[in-house]
Amino acid sequence: MRNLSFIILIIIIHINTFNCICQTIQEGNHLIQNYDHKNYDTPENQTWAIVQDQPGVMFFGNNSGVLEYDGNYWHLIQLTNKSTVRSLALDTITNIIYVGGVGEFGYLEPDSAGVLTYVSLVDKLPKTYQNFEDVWQVTVLQDRVIFRTNFELFILKQNKFKVIVSDNRFHRSFYVNNTFYIREWGKGLFYLKGDKLEFIGQSGIFENERIYVMLPYEHKKILIATRTKGIYI
Repeated sequence: MRNLSFIILIIIIHINTFNCICQTIQEGNHLIQNYDHKNYDTPENQTWAIVQDQPGVMFFGNNSGVLEYDGNYWHLIQLTNKSTVRSLALDTITNIIYVGGVGEFGYLEPDSAGVLTYVSLVDKLPKTYQNFEDVWQVTVLQDRVIFRTNFELFILKQNKFKVIVSDNRFHRSFYVNNTFYIREWGKGLFYLKGDKLEFIGQSGIFENERIYVMLPYEHKKILIATRTKGIYI
């Protein structure tokens, strides 16, 4: 009888312990914390791009500029023309963050006090190309950085720019298996070979079909997800 009472007591203790654990999980602190524009003291709350650098600091492309957040403090970094930031990209080798804005692009660099500031690259472009619109994507390749607008590719290599202009209009670009791909409206898919875009045979099926995802697949194949025509491999 004593043994039975002891067993029942152990079961009751285990049940109560389990209930306490469940209650703690349900009533504990949430793992997600939300921030609105009041937290980072800007009038704008729309975010277009997010990257995290090697030490773990977060950067957000916002309508007011680049928002830097180290887990404790927010810091707003404005572009030269104070435009919206559409795109961000991290060079994992140099830990440099490249920035694409509206009629503006460049990178972040610490000043003498170690505070990150924005450095424009637009003045390095030929004068005829310095008037452009939104830089929707920035892609860091092994030996160059590409800033993409709807009509131009600005390719930075060894501190000099090569400009490729679309005959129609560029859509999205992708960097897969160490190759840069881009879709052009009315034509299809291209890949970057040297300083030129080469058309990919049979990719005309994408001339008017949006591509939103290109991912590496098995045996060096590429998975392509479209808007209305499904997935291709």
